[in-house]
Amino acid sequence: MSKAESSGPIRFKTEILNEATEILRSAALPERLALLPELLCAWAIDALPDHLTRDDRAVHSQRTAQCNVVSDLAERLRREVEALNERERKAKTFGTFLGLCELRLQIGSGGKKP
Repeated sequence: MSKAESSGPIRFKTEILNEATEILRSAALPERLALLPELLCAWAIDALPDHLTRDDRAVHSQRTAQCNVVSDLAERLRREVEALNERERKAKTFGTFLGLCELRLQIGSGGKKP
């Protein structure tokens, strides 16, 4: 997505900054809280335009559901390929076993094929 051009520096109202500070006060170090106005302004310039142009929750939910379907199908395919590989491995093992049995029969019959 292209970023919207800023028409100038974005200023947050003091009441919004105070409210954000109160929300974060219990979880943030005081020296980090002092940076909040600067961080919010940087976020507003760099990320807010993108945030405001994003699709709504319904579109996001639909995309998430589609990704989950694809993920489930991919997992199913992975399991099927793994099962095929296991069957092939067992078939080779069984083939080796049959080959050894045939060899033993040949040895036991003096080298002649039964």
